[in-house]
Amino acid sequence: MKLYNVSLSNDSCIFDSHNGFATAAEAADFAAGRGGKYRVYVDADNAENTIMATYYTDKDSFAVDEGFDYTFMTRAHFARYLEISL
Repeated sequence: MKLYNVSLSNDSCIFDSHNGFATAAEAADFAAGRGGKYRVYVDADNAENTIMATYYTDKDSFAVDEGFDYTFMTRAHFARYLEISL
């Protein structure tokens, strides 16, 4: 069974983290809505394969860098992205 680990950071520190979410949806819910703009790091017990995103509270969405541009995603889309990518 895949478990998801989430860390949240701002410009100065990691301000929250949690390991062992059973679903990607739980991980996305934990990562969302903390105020402002911050980085989100998610892995599935493999730190070498970590998804990095930026959460924008004002847009209530995650931005994932896919190489050439950022793709903005809702919580549901971000959860699905995590399921597929990790």
